[in-house]
Amino acid sequence: MRLTSLIEVAALMLLAASPIAAGSIQRRDPLNPGHIAMNMVYQGGRIVAIPAVTPVFIGSVSPSVRANMIDFYKHIWFTEWTTVLSQYSVLNDTNFLYGITGAGYVANVLDFRSMNAITVDDVSTLQPLLHSLVKNKSIHVDVTTFPGLTNAYVPIYFAPNVTITSGSASCRDWCALHSAIDISDIYGQPPQTSFLYYSLHPDLSNTGCAGQCGSLDTIGNMQMAASHELAEVMTNPDVAFLDQGDGEGGQAWSWADTRPYIDGSEISDICDLRPGKTRGWNGKTYAVSLLYSRLSNSCEDHLTWSQKLNVSEMMLEYMANATNLHF
Repeated sequence: MRLTSLIEVAALMLLAASPIAAGSIQRRDPLNPGHIAMNMVYQGGRIVAIPAVTPVFIGSVSPSVRANMIDFYKHIWFTEWTTVLSQYSVLNDTNFLYGITGAGYVANVLDFRSMNAITVDDVSTLQPLLHSLVKNKSIHVDVTTFPGLTNAYVPIYFAPNVTITSGSASCRDWCALHSAIDISDIYGQPPQTSFLYYSLHPDLSNTGCAGQCGSLDTIGNMQMAASHELAEVMTNPDVAFLDQGDGEGGQAWSWADTRPYIDGSEISDICDLRPGKTRGWNGKTYAVSLLYSRLSNSCEDHLTWSQKLNVSEMMLEYMANATNLHF
């Protein structure tokens, strides 16, 4: 029976086809990954294996942006692009398996059309809003299956010409970013801490973002930014609380190259602003960010058939040794 389960999982994976805020797409040229890829290693942190996505729309968001981003989050799962993420499944040092199979889903959609400020601050406005949405269960957070581990992810979208501040400013310093808030006062499971993961997405037609945050049209660039942040939330979620090596403690890094350099350390940053494409399970083609693949030491939007087999063999080995599974 166990062997049957392992084979089914393998088959599923083969068919699945600072002044600058941490975890941000910065306004800069695409990167050459050659000099940084060799140290992309797992460092013990958490993985968001199956994101439960609740898109939030603040103010008079463009109807086209709203419709296209909801559509994106509904249909990006089990695509060729998510197979690239499958190689970042890990068996940690306690034999806990984080298995990325390409699964995910939209849990809810929230609109706050009356919030029409032209400047919105992350810390003073958005984080309290997110905390209240978790508390009143508008954003569902499951911490019962695995204490201290959450899979809730909230990408937040804004109306045109709105500036988001987060120690820096959207469309001046960054195109999108991901972060987290501590929700252990609501769902804490001591000694572990629960987090809510979120990302901030200005309208990329804004001055400062247009022409600087990708080479596609506005919707294409916003899909690329969405996939960039989604991949990093899945593979290095605790970015806002990471141990910086300063003696202050913090959460462990997950997948990252932590050598000090200017160009970013996460799997999307290495391929920043390099567009790819993938076909959703609804048959529609979506723009995506290329992701760094350890299997090819290059930026990819899909795996080859032999690479998929390698990932499946890795997963079989992990599952044979795992004492606890998170898919």
